[in-house]
Amino acid sequence: MATIVPQIVFNPDGSVGIDDLRVPEPAASQVLVRSRKTQVSAGTERNTLELRRETSEPTGYTSVGVIEEIGSGVSRYSIGDRVVTITPHQGAALVDVDQLTNMDGYVGMIPNDVSDSQATFAVLGDVALHGVRRAQPYLGESVAVFGQGLVGQLTTAFAVLAGADPVIAIDVLDERLEKARVSGATHTLNARDSDPIETIRDLTSGGARVVFMAARDP
Repeated sequence: MATIVPQIVFNPDGSVGIDDLRVPEPAASQVLVRSRKTQVSAGTERNTLELRRETSEPTGYTSVGVIEEIGSGVSRYSIGDRVVTITPHQGAALVDVDQLTNMDGYVGMIPNDVSDSQATFAVLGDVALHGVRRAQPYLGESVAVFGQGLVGQLTTAFAVLAGADPVIAIDVLDERLEKARVSGATHTLNARDSDPIETIRDLTSGGARVVFMAARDP
């Protein structure tokens, strides 16, 4: 039997609405996940909202929920499993677990000691973590992170954990810079108060070895 759930959408006139979404019964390789929490990625969704569109479109890409139904061919998941999925802001979603090479088929089991709210950061954490891994900052090497939104905060924290020093956080909002200091940033710069490039050069004897751009506008 199909399930009717609410879904947040961006409308052509730039407004945000809630539509009814019909979610059918799961096929053999699908699971139906009832959402508990979804994560708002402010930068991505703000950019998406400003795009022109002809029809209403769903938004969001990380949800935490509980598997409520499973298809006849699903064996590695059970009803009641708590999982994180790559799905929009909506009350429930079908996920094809045979499409594991596709982000649309991602179903991640959540450890018992991780809360729903913490688990919603899985995808953003993945973005930041892989950025730091690819950059490979060595122990004691300098890192600058422009932008201290969600991805920037996580990037700063991972750079600190990787042993980078100094780790310089740059933003235009003091409250974000305060959070960056909690995450371990050795220096914080408000780009409205001074030229961050010159300050970074002074702090690093010429320039940071690794620079991350996590700001909406360069």
